[in-house]
Amino acid sequence: MSFSQKIALIIISTALLFASGCKSDTRSKEGAAPAPEKSSIVDFPGMQLRPGGDKASFTLIGRIRNKSAQQTITEVRLRLTMEDVLATGATTTVGDTLVIVRQELPPGQSKSFSENVAFGKLPSPKGRHEWNHSIAGITVKE
Repeated sequence: MSFSQKIALIIISTALLFASGCKSDTRSKEGAAPAPEKSSIVDFPGMQLRPGGDKASFTLIGRIRNKSAQQTITEVRLRLTMEDVLATGATTTVGDTLVIVRQELPPGQSKSFSENVAFGKLPSPKGRHEWNHSIAGITVKE
């Protein structure tokens, strides 16, 4: 094979590889809809944190609802924080943990869940303990 044939073969191979592997996005950047925030596809009606066997263990119970029309939720990672709330309203975070709720949840459906939660050793409250949650991540499949 001559040098010019090798060059032609490389150019053709590259063109074929590029054509089969790349898809052009013809939408303009201004006209593209923003990707929805994943945390907006899930909610937790009636979620409660119930005391466990000791001061640092709890059970998180409730329902998980998939509000998406297309995506199946397979996992939700929740960041739970425990705060000491004083009568003045001042708060101090005294514990946090990550809870993973693994549920195969098709679009538009909801299911009950129960997860054990451990904050570690919590100090005695100077006011009262209150908990909060935030979504740390969601895993979905189409």
